[in-house]
Amino acid sequence: MKVSIFGLPQGRLEDHGWKSAAEAVARQLHKRFGNRVEVEYTDLFTPAMSQHPEVLRLLEEQDLEPPVVLVDGEPLPGSGKIVTSAIIKALEAKGLRAG
Repeated sequence: MKVSIFGLPQGRLEDHGWKSAAEAVARQLHKRFGNRVEVEYTDLFTPAMSQHPEVLRLLEEQDLEPPVVLVDGEPLPGSGKIVTSAIIKALEAKGLRAG
């Protein structure tokens, strides 16, 4: 299963921001689910977003705040933060089990 996280780009190298948070979440998810979960981080409003027009649509239509988290293509409710427990709950609801 795939977890996609879209956050705002950081202006300085020393900024930890959403990318660092996404990396920490990825470590936790891989520890729990192994290689059965893939975590992808993308900076919003960069050329890489051309591969994700659905996310830009979600930002406009659902008035979401970054970061936007998708689990298997479906947005998690509640924007503006990355909540590992909510991601785990969504993955388990889709049938993924620890192990």
